[in-house]
Amino acid sequence: MTDQQRLDLHDALRSDPLVRSVTFQSRDEAYARFKEMYRNSPDLVHAVKPEQMPESFQVTLTRAKDYSELVANFHDRDGVDQVLGGPCPARSDSGEGE
Repeated sequence: MTDQQRLDLHDALRSDPLVRSVTFQSRDEAYARFKEMYRNSPDLVHAVKPEQMPESFQVTLTRAKDYSELVANFHDRDGVDQVLGGPCPARSDSGEGE
């Protein structure tokens, strides 16, 4: 992903009414998270290098039911390799599932 693609995608996600919040995660941040998650597997952590981790955007939707629409809007944009995730279960306390 180029710097311009990253900026354009971030701006598009932030301005999309389906999106409540968006956070960019660099390769180094992803690697730090990976090391924490697998801290009890030192051989695995040692085998993976930071440059092997993908950079990504973590997105929280305004309404969980809009996941498919978000995927349709962003899956073929420049710089997007894949969209991972899925619809979250309905949460009655926040209204996200409605």
